[in-house]
Amino acid sequence: EEGIKRYIFFIEDEPAGYFQSYKVDKENEYHSYSLKDTLGIDFFIGNETFLNKGHAIHVLSCFIKECCVEADRVLVDPQPSNARAIHLYKKYGFSQMAEQIINGRVHLIMGINLRRTVRAIVFNPDNNILLMHVSTLPILENKTQSNHSFWCTLGGRIERNESFETALTRELYEEAGLNDFQKSLFVYGEQVLNLSGFPTRLIEIFYAVHISTSEIITANLTKEEREVVKELRCWSLEDLRRTKETIFPGCLADIAASYLENRAGWQLKEIVLD
Repeated sequence: EEGIKRYIFFIEDEPAGYFQSYKVDKENEYHSYSLKDTLGIDFFIGNETFLNKGHAIHVLSCFIKECCVEADRVLVDPQPSNARAIHLYKKYGFSQMAEQIINGRVHLIMGINLRRTVRAIVFNPDNNILLMHVSTLPILENKTQSNHSFWCTLGGRIERNESFETALTRELYEEAGLNDFQKSLFVYGEQVLNLSGFPTRLIEIFYAVHISTSEIITANLTKEEREVVKELRCWSLEDLRRTKETIFPGCLADIAASYLENRAGWQLKEIVLD
């Protein structure tokens, strides 16, 4: 049908199922929700062995990362009797929004927001890591709990039609005045947060960035960033391990140490964001 795209996935060269994606009509009964840049998807697995092994969540995650890059929100509409599908979507982070009658049958409308960010683990000439001290944002209070501030790597949201590297270059210049650096893909991770009252799948790509200067310029910070950024400074790995302050991601010191021990042979890895 017009406007619908189908993607078939395979197991050992055998088709195991498919996805369908379609743009959601902004003028439907869910007008009370922000449906700009929203994509609807249908997910079908025809291989029971594959489904029973629990690989479906991995395939769903890969599909959304690769094929929903222009969507800020994804909707699915499983039937209430389809317990497996509902369990899968909940496991990924989808939340029920409403119910809808489709061809005389009740369907649940479940949704999740997507937020793609690029982060930079910036190593100075002494292999200390440049971090940003940020005041707690209201949308992150559920994550930082009683902490009023935290330290995190440089970076931010990937804008529409931006590549990872373009976003990285923009963020490093805005936040630290850096435009001369070496970069390589480092790690990636995903987690679900409740941002602005709605479940959001945070997809983060981290780059290892090496700089040859100690000069940091914050004059290019945006107005919004100036309101929450308290300071930028470099941390040694030892200080990161000893501190009682909140550091995101929590595994930063360990993963950075592993990278520095094997920089030449480093391969992109997945980490647990916490």
